[in-house]
Amino acid sequence: MKPHAPTPSRGSRAFTLFEAILALALLIVLSSLVFAFISDLSDRRGRVIEAMTRDRGVELLLDSVESDLFACAAVAPDGSPGVKGDARSISIFTRGVSGGTKSDGIHSRYAFAGGFIDVARRDQHDPSAPRPETIAENVSRVRFRYYDGSSWSSSFSSDRRGLPVAVEVAIWTTGRGERDVEDTTQDMDIDPPDRRRVICIPDGPSAGWKEGA
Repeated sequence: MKPHAPTPSRGSRAFTLFEAILALALLIVLSSLVFAFISDLSDRRGRVIEAMTRDRGVELLLDSVESDLFACAAVAPDGSPGVKGDARSISIFTRGVSGGTKSDGIHSRYAFAGGFIDVARRDQHDPSAPRPETIAENVSRVRFRYYDGSSWSSSFSSDRRGLPVAVEVAIWTTGRGERDVEDTTQDMDIDPPDRRRVICIPDGPSAGWKEGA
């Protein structure tokens, strides 16, 4: 007679099933951890890209406003103010440097609303309304201020007062929500901007200007 092969006991079958269930559970846990890690990595990458895009836009805005103010005029040929603005927007008429072509004069308006800063430009001889383009996004707050040689103000018009000595551009980019802008230095001391640039105007009345005034 051939000897019979030993048959596995019920306990052995139960133990093997338990191992399979345990292995499946571990696989599910590990898969969840890997998925969470990849998701977190993707979120971090998205935030980094968003921050880089926002910072590039803010830098482009500051450079663009500075470039326009360096070549601005107190009054445009049509009689409109060359520099006019409030705490959330500024309009600048830029004189050309190419020697008198019709496209020399450019009207530019920078305005903040809803987390975006848009710029609209038009040639001085073009009567059509300009189409705004977003220059910076994911901005929580913006403040323009104007220095006349003695004090800062939250609004300005160069057709009545001549060019300002300097223009300050302050930008808040961290997630503090859009807020009303107040003309007070104390507020900026408590909640300082993420980026700030004070732009001196070459043709402005520079007498009386003191850095940090």
